[in-house]
Amino acid sequence: MATLYTTPDPSEATQLTLTIVRTIFSKWSIEIITVLYTLKSIGFTGLRKSIRGISPRVLSNKLRMLEEEGIIERKVLNTRPPSVQYALTEKGLTIATLGEPVMLYLRFKEGLYRVSTPLLFSGKS
Repeated sequence: MATLYTTPDPSEATQLTLTIVRTIFSKWSIEIITVLYTLKSIGFTGLRKSIRGISPRVLSNKLRMLEEEGIIERKVLNTRPPSVQYALTEKGLTIATLGEPVMLYLRFKEGLYRVSTPLLFSGKS
């Protein structure tokens, strides 16, 4: 059975939490995770085209950081010229899955989802 990591120093626990949050929610990270969650796997060029406004250098740095954190995996394909595919790891998939209800709620609150068919139990006879 797993036990929770605890520290007697609350400020140390806060710093650990902030480090994790800064990795996941830093600029461009959430966009990369979202694209990979939606498309399952994609190459560097496709990823760059999917995320408008990100430079190749920044994308490369973010991908490296997310890979080091175990959130994405990089697979070199045996093609000519060699190409690379990126995908979420199990950890990255868990993070994206946990965030999905938040995104659905925000879309609903913005009016992006509408009920198009009558509800079964509308209260009318």
